[in-house]
Parts: sequence; C-alpha cells; structure tokens
Amino acid sequence: MVGVRSPAALELVRQLHFHGLEVEGADFLHFPLGRFSSRLKRYTRLPSPRWHRAEFDRQLRALPHRTIFACNEEILWCSACRPGVWDRPELLERLHRKDHFVDLLKECDLPAPETVPLAKWSGHPQDVVVKRVYSRFGETTWTRPTRELLDSLRGQSGWLAQQKLEGEQICFSGFAWRGELVCACCYRSRWGSLRGDDHGGAGLYFERCQAPELIAQAQRLVAQLQFSGPLGLDFVGGVAIECNPRWTSGIHLLDLTPALAALGLPTRPGWQARPRAQLAAAMLLRNRFPREFWRDWRTARDVIFHPQDWGPALAQPLVLAESLWRSKRRRISLSQAMTWDIEWNGAGDVAGM
Repeated sequence: MVGVRSPAALELVRQLHFHGLEVEGADFLHFPLGRFSSRLKRYTRLPSPRWHRAEFDRQLRALPHRTIFACNEEILWCSACRPGVWDRPELLERLHRKDHFVDLLKECDLPAPETVPLAKWSGHPQDVVVKRVYSRFGETTWTRPTRELLDSLRGQSGWLAQQKLEGEQICFSGFAWRGELVCACCYRSRWGSLRGDDHGGAGLYFERCQAPELIAQAQRLVAQLQFSGPLGLDFVGGVAIECNPRWTSGIHLLDLTPALAALGLPTRPGWQARPRAQLAAAMLLRNRFPREFWRDWRTARDVIFHPQDWGPALAQPLVLAESLWRSKRRRISLSQAMTWDIEWNGAGDVAGM
C-alpha cells in the first residue's frame, strides 16, 4: 500500500488483512495514520514523489511486491512508474483535472455542467461556482463568489467557472476492472466539513443511499473508458461535477470482496459493509450541535477506532501534530499540509519535475 495516511487507506488495509493478505505500507510522512495499525506488517518511509520524483520512482520500481495498491493522489504518481491497481496515467490525469473530466463526460454522452475558463465567463456571480482545475477538500472552491472575487481571479490562469446546479448532492464510490463496475455505492454526507464557509470541503459523516441512476452513469463511464481502478464521483442534481480517480470516503461503506476477486486475490466471506460511518473525533470539533447531530453521532461507527486495532485511534494526536508542524513550517493551511507532498497538479507542476 503506497499511501497509508488517510482514513480511506486505513479502511483498505483492514479489508485486505481481513481477507488473509499480508499488507506492507509505505508513505512519505513520519507518522501516517495507517502506520499504527496492527493490520500492517511493516512500514517503509519513501521520498515524496512531488519533491523527489526520481528517487521515488527508483524505490517504487525496486519494490518486490506482487500487487501494489495506492489510495490517494499517490495513484497518479505511481501510474507513471510501474503497473499496479490503477489505470493509464493519461486517463487518470483527464479524470483528475476538473475541466478535462467534464470533456470526458460529454464524449461519453453523459450529463455535464457547463465549464469554461474563468476568463471567458461573463455571467452573474449567483449562477457560477469558481474552482481551480486542480484542487482538493474544496480548498480553492467558491460556491457563492462575489463580483470582486471574480474580477480578482479573472486574470489568473488555472481558474474555472462551472455552472451552478440545483438539487441533492450525492457521492459515488466504487471499483472498476477492465471496464466493469465490480463494487459500488452512493452516499450522502449529512454533516459536512468543519469550515462552514462558501468553499465546501471534505465530509465527516457518510450514509449510504439508493441512487441506481447515478450508479448507471458511473457504469457507462467506466465501460466507455474501459477504466480499471477506484473511482469517486460527486453529483449535484443527478449531474457529475467532479471525479476522483482514487479511493474516497465511500470505501467505508463498501465491501471490497468483489474487487479483490476481480484482481485474482484470495477472499473470505463475512465482511459486513456499514450503512453509515463517520470521523467521530472530527465531528466533535464542529461549532453547532443540533439534536439530530447527536442521534447520528451515536448510530454511526467511527472509521478510525476498531476494537481489535486500537493503534490508529490512540495515535490521532501524534498524526495531527505532524500535520500542524508541517502547516506552520510551510505557512500553509492544515488541509494543504495533509497533501502537500503527494498533490498531483499536472505534469507541469514545478515541484514534480
């Protein structure tokens, strides 16, 4: 497993271990969350692919393991280096980049939001969402931009104006192999990020829902692209607006048994997929706690705590401390510090050269 810092990576490690596989982990941090899991046989620290590309490629090629997974944006770096549980690097890049993904939707005759470079957009601020072509956690997304903000960003490259859609926000998460969707689910994030501003952000609480029409869109996409690997999609009003060609929070609601079987890996029966999951500690950092919050908090299982695997839950203060140190040292936000060394911002990213 290349990249074991996120809760999604921890979930993947635990499911692989459940099926009798020996899992070794690698990351670029001193204290990634997954390092403290008893389900991980060994941990190796690798150089950052973003800042030390040549050395990362050399060490990745030297790994003797038969099957290599990656969880987060490491997938885009790994795909250019050696085969693994991921797709072609050029396709991953098109899915990852927000304007190119919209182009793919149109090529596959799927619903798509109108998306243009911000410099070419001249409508009303209420009708548009502003975002960068590469971004994560909603860090550079404005859902209610002001005219002043639009004017200040218009002359900068890399900014998009995307049609603001109305309707329910639903996420899709799944795994495809050779153009076939082998496991999938849709889910809502009832309680969003801590930020509570106009940027959106990553969710903290995930509840499975029935949305067969959205899964059908995902199936059509992977079939036409003959896609292989993990896939996440964000829908608004039944229209996909963004894609994450990696494991996302929906993995906490998935049974990966069919995915492992498709890869030819051994499996065991009995994994119980959860209908809802949460980042319990982060949920308690919110600034508002309505009555329904406590009902949901009591009924959803924490994705980090496990009664037979206490290490990650106990290590959370240490994991957070490293990210806070990186944030202060680099003068970047906490969310940026969590991905600073693995971000893929295109082949032209200076850090990746």
